[in-house]
Amino acid sequence: MAYWSGGPSGWSNNNARNAKHANDWVDYYAEIYNWKLITRFFPFIKKHKKRMYLTILAMIISTLSAYIQPFLIGNGVEIITNANKTIIERTKQIDITAVALLITTVITIGAQSFQRYNIGYIGQNILLDLRKSLFAHFNKLSMSFFDKNETGKLVSRATSDVVVLQELMTSGFLNGFGDLFGLIITIIFLFLLDPLLAFVIIATIPILIIIMIFWQKFAAKAFIRVRQAIAIVNGTINDNLSGTKVIQSLNRQEKNLNDFKIVNKRNELENLSAVKFQAAIIPIIEFLSALTTIITLSIIAIRTSNGSLSLPEALGLATAFTLYIQRFFNPIRDIVLQYTQLQRAMAGAHRVFEILDTKPTIYEKNNAKPLLKPSSNILFKDVYFEYEKNLPVLSNINLEIKQGESIALIGPTGSGKTTIISLLSRLYDVSEGCIFINNQDIRDIKIDSLRNNIGLVFQDPFLFSGTVYENISFGKKNTSEQEIMSILESIGGSSFINNLPHGVYSEIAERGQNLSAGERQLISIARALLRNPAILVLDEATANIDQVSEKMIQDAIKIALKGRTSIVIAHRISTIELADRIVIINKGSIEQIDSHQELLKTKNIYSDLYKILHSQ
Repeated sequence: MAYWSGGPSGWSNNNARNAKHANDWVDYYAEIYNWKLITRFFPFIKKHKKRMYLTILAMIISTLSAYIQPFLIGNGVEIITNANKTIIERTKQIDITAVALLITTVITIGAQSFQRYNIGYIGQNILLDLRKSLFAHFNKLSMSFFDKNETGKLVSRATSDVVVLQELMTSGFLNGFGDLFGLIITIIFLFLLDPLLAFVIIATIPILIIIMIFWQKFAAKAFIRVRQAIAIVNGTINDNLSGTKVIQSLNRQEKNLNDFKIVNKRNELENLSAVKFQAAIIPIIEFLSALTTIITLSIIAIRTSNGSLSLPEALGLATAFTLYIQRFFNPIRDIVLQYTQLQRAMAGAHRVFEILDTKPTIYEKNNAKPLLKPSSNILFKDVYFEYEKNLPVLSNINLEIKQGESIALIGPTGSGKTTIISLLSRLYDVSEGCIFINNQDIRDIKIDSLRNNIGLVFQDPFLFSGTVYENISFGKKNTSEQEIMSILESIGGSSFINNLPHGVYSEIAERGQNLSAGERQLISIARALLRNPAILVLDEATANIDQVSEKMIQDAIKIALKGRTSIVIAHRISTIELADRIVIINKGSIEQIDSHQELLKTKNIYSDLYKILHSQ
């Protein structure tokens, strides 16, 4: 089995291909810092700029007050150990130092509390705005986009990726800024205390940079392989949950469990590999921190022994520098510990803005006009279409449908029938040629006006979780219960509604699983008719219903088609016979157009189908 893991490439059990994909992921997602991507968030942050400025100010105050404490503590140690001053003098100075420490502690706590509350507020609002932007953009994107992208991946981008970005732009961004500001404050205080010792500590920076560059080069691939591995695990779980019925019917439980053990074990090994890198770098940083402390204390001891420092001064410097060395290395530790979060955030930013930057292929012209009424003549003129370049699906489609006429499209699976109706409602645009409604090129018609005048009933009706009322009124606001019942009665659907516990306000389970196929289709037909469309399109509306429900749906279709221009895609003769003319589509082209009776007089796809069904 092959498992997809997202990113610029897929994934399979082919090791050579997987190695290539790992490198692709490194090139695409290995960044832990990308200023261009970060600036894309500024419009979202700008709405909260006053609060953000106050939060940054609180962070500066809390960092400053926290980082001044080692200086005060070192000064306090020097005062306590200074025998040249009286106890009263030392007590008075220690009291001042203690009050200063208390004040800085209170300021730190207050500023940090204010900072954390505002980080949470800004973060949740950024999360809200990002998801709203993504949701709105999803609704604008064309069907071709959804054809090429898996639903699970898109849901992941709107949920987990956005959460990671929110964490980056709030706690991650401010913590990083706080660490940098704290590092600057530390260096300033180190130079104020003793420039020579300060240079000793700063000398470790080039060493740290070289180590981090070397470490990041190898760690990036390790952490990305971890994300690949967990993506494979998640994909495997998703496939198994979605296909439970098939798995159990084929008795594949044990085989699938063994497959899962393999990918889960791989996930464990990749995580252990990443842990090794993290485990290797932390001791190196701790070693440098300890070595710097030893060198600093040794220099202080030498200077004390040669008389250049008094004992109180030496003890004060030793205390302050020991504390500041810990503060100096803290940001480096944070970068290592937050490395995977930063990497995930940058990868998430790539993925989120990749969607937001995607332009719809179906767009409305600035001078588009509403669809003219009441006429609804349809003309397909020299229409060609291809989903992928150089792979034609429709060729030279010429078809005129007069107002009030019903046309049935028949042909083998994959012949292009559904594509024709998708082009009519502009879910896709023609590659060549034109489609006219009332002598208007549909590309010159306002999209909402076009689609409001076309009612679509699909083979597998999609029902949303909610009530029957909410599903039928989905495409029309402020619909009354009376309108709903009137539509249902007109197509013979009121009886089953009356048998539901709460009528039209009865709850529908996910995808309508608590209703029969026929009942779901009746709701779908009612939803399409509620807007009273001039054109009605039925795409295999009777394909998935049983014989008991068929007559109910056929009666509903007869009523729905009456007086409307309609296109029906069907394989059932009983549905095809309702049409005025039948169009035979084969390999993307029109082979023949005629009435039911005329087509039976010659040998063709329809007459062959008719004979087969009536011979049974």
